[in-house]
Amino acid sequence: MTEQVFKEKMADILYRDDVPDLDTPLNEIEEWDSVAYVAFVAMASDPVASGGKPVKLQAAQIRNAETLRDLYNLVNKG
Repeated sequence: MTEQVFKEKMADILYRDDVPDLDTPLNEIEEWDSVAYVAFVAMASDPVASGGKPVKLQAAQIRNAETLRDLYNLVNKG
């Protein structure tokens, strides 16, 4: 998944018109909450949404993510 596609999907998940820079800390994104967390997991595990490669994520991996780039890297590891 390209960065642009990821950013568009995250904009939808976060209910924003735009997505902050990928290096923005998650704790600075007000919309990053439990609902966004679940939506992110669903997007990553959906082969269509994730660009054909569903990713099985562990909760600890997401909890350890500090930035949007960390989430992007998790989605692209699969």
